[in-house]
Amino acid sequence: PQAYKIAALDGCGTPGVDNGIPHQTIHLAATGDPCAQSVGLDWTSYEGWGAGGINKYEIGVAFPSDPANFQVTATLDPTVSLYNYTLPEGQVEACFRIRAERTDGVTQSLSNTVCLNVNTSEAPQYMYMTNATVTNENEVTISWLIDTSNDIRKLNIRRGVEDSTDINNLALYDLPNPITANMQYIDNTGITSRDIYAYQIQHTDSCNVKTYSSIVKTILLEGRDEFNLTNRLSWSPFYITYGTVQSYTLFRLDEAGVFQPITVVNGTDTLQYIDLVAEFANTGINQFC
Repeated sequence: PQAYKIAALDGCGTPGVDNGIPHQTIHLAATGDPCAQSVGLDWTSYEGWGAGGINKYEIGVAFPSDPANFQVTATLDPTVSLYNYTLPEGQVEACFRIRAERTDGVTQSLSNTVCLNVNTSEAPQYMYMTNATVTNENEVTISWLIDTSNDIRKLNIRRGVEDSTDINNLALYDLPNPITANMQYIDNTGITSRDIYAYQIQHTDSCNVKTYSSIVKTILLEGRDEFNLTNRLSWSPFYITYGTVQSYTLFRLDEAGVFQPITVVNGTDTLQYIDLVAEFANTGINQFC
């Protein structure tokens, strides 16, 4: 704050008796809290109107759309010098000033103007799973697409067994440098021959607000020997939020170690298949993958 007073000078420039009353301006300071989307205001009192000379303080706020139009957002007792202002939804920038009014209802004093931006990092606008596939025994590769226009703070891999309503954090994802929209993670901590796994990504921003991706589930394939030169195969449906399976292609490993397609099953049909292996009866092949 700045203090001022008037002094009378004689013809030689010598000030007279110092009996002036100093007047001190109001100094306003502001601190933004991005996580609470609020602004803390702190100001010094106006000095110079004497004891009980201040009638009230008014807090004025203006927004970038109309920066000269300060609207009174609060009227406070002259003993108050702190105020917490919550920004309207969608607003991250504002200017503030304090107006002191004397008890005569006419005289006023304005503080300095303080403008600030309390914007915080925003969550990705989109984040959705694109695939989950068993790439090896007890190994699942998951992939997802994420918005990179906003600051990505922290990603957690989440996994659940079959029931997508019970998914827990599995691992903290090591963010690549530079950040890319298409990301991938290999999970080798499950038992793919026993369980169906549901995966999801969790983003945590600088205010510890969490947002979640869509969900994707693995396929669990099971089979049994029918003892009549047939093998009965069945599998769980592939699930991905916002996606629909068109068809399933079933492969069998041939004697050269290459997986060959043996049938295509419509995505809406019963998820099972009877594999006829009579042609291999006298070949010595007794195990099929």
